[in-house]
Amino acid sequence: MLKWSFGKSSLKDGKSNLSHWRVLTLVLVFLVPTSIGMVSSSTPSIADEVAAGVEAERKTVNAKDLVEINNSIKRARDLFLNDNYDEAVELYKKILSVQEIVIGENHQDFVINLNELAHFYAIQGRWRDAEPIMKRSLNISEKIYGVDNKIVDDNLFGLAICYISLTKFADAIAVLKKLTEIREAILGELHPGTIQALNLLGVSYVSQGLLSDAEKTYMRSLFVSEKVKGLWDVTVADALDGLVHVYSSQDRYIEAEPIAKRSLAIREKVRGLTHPDIVRNLNSLANVSEGLGRYVEANHLLNRSLIILESAFGTEHLEFAKGLNRLTNLKIKLDHLVEAEALVMRSLEIYEGHARTLKKKAEGAAPSSTARDALDIVSILIANDLTTLGAIYGKQNLDEKQGEVLTRSLGVLNDIYSSGHRSLAIDISVPVGISAIADLYSGKGRHADADVLLRQAIEMAENRLGAKYALIANISTSIGSSYLAQKRYNEVESYLLRALEIREGGGQLIAVPTLRILTMLMDLYQQQNRHNDALDFANRSLRILERITSFHSQNILPFVMDVAYIYRSHGYLRELNLLCEMVANIEISYTDIATQLALMKYRAPGSTFPCN
Repeated sequence: MLKWSFGKSSLKDGKSNLSHWRVLTLVLVFLVPTSIGMVSSSTPSIADEVAAGVEAERKTVNAKDLVEINNSIKRARDLFLNDNYDEAVELYKKILSVQEIVIGENHQDFVINLNELAHFYAIQGRWRDAEPIMKRSLNISEKIYGVDNKIVDDNLFGLAICYISLTKFADAIAVLKKLTEIREAILGELHPGTIQALNLLGVSYVSQGLLSDAEKTYMRSLFVSEKVKGLWDVTVADALDGLVHVYSSQDRYIEAEPIAKRSLAIREKVRGLTHPDIVRNLNSLANVSEGLGRYVEANHLLNRSLIILESAFGTEHLEFAKGLNRLTNLKIKLDHLVEAEALVMRSLEIYEGHARTLKKKAEGAAPSSTARDALDIVSILIANDLTTLGAIYGKQNLDEKQGEVLTRSLGVLNDIYSSGHRSLAIDISVPVGISAIADLYSGKGRHADADVLLRQAIEMAENRLGAKYALIANISTSIGSSYLAQKRYNEVESYLLRALEIREGGGQLIAVPTLRILTMLMDLYQQQNRHNDALDFANRSLRILERITSFHSQNILPFVMDVAYIYRSHGYLRELNLLCEMVANIEISYTDIATQLALMKYRAPGSTFPCN
């Protein structure tokens, strides 16, 4: 029986093993390093001398070759441990080019060094560079060892993390299915490694919008975790967290609430009431409470989360600032704008302080990729806070102040993008940020400005992420909404159909975004007197609404009402009555301003509430 290890390891122990893939999940959680070291050194000449001395054809391995290669590997690891990632990467490339000639690619040492190069890339967030190396290593490993081997398992795990980081969730799902099957066959269903693979598979299903598959996967993980670990273990909480996310993504907050409370109780018992690990549970439960319209509870939970963050990290830490951001968003929803402004100004001060520190560290030396990534992420957080401040000023009708902060935000985002530095955070966050500014412009009737920004955002996203990325669907939907508001009906359809194609083609069946597109197309066709098309999209919307009638969420109310009006205008009474039953089952909180406005719209003078 093979012995499979899932513990921690480090390059510092000097071993050429692959178990360091187990720490790569940290890259997905801790996006910003707390400190960045800069140690000056020059690239050693050992690998250069070896590379210069080899001929094109394979030569016979001898002791000198091995000594030189091993010395170069040790030097590369030293560079890596001193945060000189770029130099370590370049040295490893030379080592591999020599090894391929000296020992050939079908050798375990070559595979080990391929994986360490991929690891160096991963630590820097250079997943695009890591991907082809990981794929090559997997192919070689399967030829050398077969599929039921620890090294192959590590390669599959690393490749899955890479795909998740690159948001290639369909590819991640395929790899994780294979990994799960191998672990079940070798380790058994009740092994922690199998549970780990199941939870990652659930993450990928959720991200791909395949919520039914995600729910089944997390249910299975929960069953196995409870059987192996008992009822009060963090692995059980992990599976519960996945289910909460699945249900919350579909506005199934009533079902999510007891699960979120159980997960919180587990972590409180295992970690303690003030441990930073429970912050994510508090935030998750706050999101559920907010979805149910229980804002006092959500406010209490977010404040408790903030107290824990302050105690654990202090009031100048990035995590504390992110906690302030979550509370800010709730205050905006409650229209507590003075409090929201004070919170966002405080978080902005923290982010700007970190940016100054990072820039000072980089003075007088070319910053490493990791340092650039850290500064980019902090800059993105600054831009997000400026945009949030713009949203607050917009609600207060302080148009001049809104314009100033949005211009600043746009300048930060454009500077990040034009720097030429590539990272996934930049590729996603910059077009998202620009799109958010455009939406605020559109809300103020600045449609021409909004259109320019939306076209810029979609071009950026297409260039960096590809034409089928989910973000393209979001921006296309925003463009369609802007054009609808301007009654540019002939230009709306292509953008909305493209957004729908991306979501449905990629399995993006999350209720609210898809419903929004369907009902917008329905309204467009109604305006164009294309009544058969309007009814077709009303029926498609109804099929989704029928699957979510048990959610009891006020968030779907506007969509229910829009579809109801189409059915009423065409005399479809059976469908209308069905929708009215849905409305009766929705728990409406009249503290939700958006819901009040939606109801007022349909009770305006000259309009009749469709279910009366």
